Amino acid sequence: MTLALTSCVTLRPTETGTFTDTRDGHVCRWVKLKNQIWMAQNLDFAIKHAHYFQNDSLYFNQLGLIYHYSVAEKACPAGWHIPTDDEWGQLEMAGGMSSSDITLEGYRGSISTDFLEKGSTKMNVLFTGIPNEVSPLGREYEVVRFWTSTSIEKSHFTRNFRLNGSRIGRFLLGNNHEAYIRCIKNDASTEGLIVDPVTVKK
Repeated sequence: MTLALTSCVTLRPTETGTFTDTRDGHVCRWVKLKNQIWMAQNLDFAIKHAHYFQNDSLYFNQLGLIYHYSVAEKACPAGWHIPTDDEWGQLEMAGGMSSSDITLEGYRGSISTDFLEKGSTKMNVLFTGIPNEVSPLGREYEVVRFWTSTSIEKSHFTRNFRLNGSRIGRFLLGNNHEAYIRCIKNDASTEGLIVDPVTVKK
């Protein structure tokens, strides 16, 4: 009998760095993971129908802004966009999620810790809370969700992370709700970006 062995995948960035959002001068961190370049922090571009968590500006530098979907697609800087459901799926597969889990709804896989603060991907996902909603345990900082641009009728898929869980959620969320945004670059070129001088170990 032949046993099928599954290797553990640890996804690390091949390059990291910063870029300046020319619209407001904010400096944003990014990471290159496989053939994708992602923001390594939540988008923080001020626009109508975007606000701080609990409308408290003290949360701005750490958490970025929460966006109603009506303005979400206008929020990313030039050369960047809200990732599609498929682009999130590519990232999850690169991190080791099985192809059979990618298209499931609900919480799936077991790789979320790689995307959290101090995780191997350096994506630095933080638990920010969801406006006007409480977690099952009633805690403020237990969950975070991000928009994708992939829609079904009047809803869009999101990606959700939760405290004390190793799975990443894939849910449909009505367009009348709010979520954070992690923009993805339109291409994998680092041209025009500032690259950290220290090469990241592969």
